[in-house]
Amino acid sequence: MLASRLESELAPVAPAQRRHRHPHAALLVRNEKRLLRAVSNMSEYFRTRLGAMRFAGDAEIRVVGLAIGIDLHDEKAAERLGKRCRRKGLLVSPEGETVLLIPALTIDAATAREGLDILEACA
Repeated sequence: MLASRLESELAPVAPAQRRHRHPHAALLVRNEKRLLRAVSNMSEYFRTRLGAMRFAGDAEIRVVGLAIGIDLHDEKAAERLGKRCRRKGLLVSPEGETVLLIPALTIDAATAREGLDILEACA
């Protein structure tokens, strides 16, 4: 009985039937689209704020979604920036010559602003 129930649940479903078999699918798709739009907006916010900051040397900013790298072209400078940020409560990850920021996909604007303010003060 359980096997036949699983087979019916996992069987391919025609598109017209999907909405009836999965009542929360539309809600999930809507939430996913909302999350992707929020990530895109936040990514642009990070790109804009970081682009206006002055870092030691000729830093390169790389932003892909909310995976952010600040390449300082100097391993010691990256380590110093990481230490200054951590002392002020911002967790960043110096990886070689690059400082990585990987905020949560659900980060809100106030938290992003606070973290970027700390980063700017430490730069």
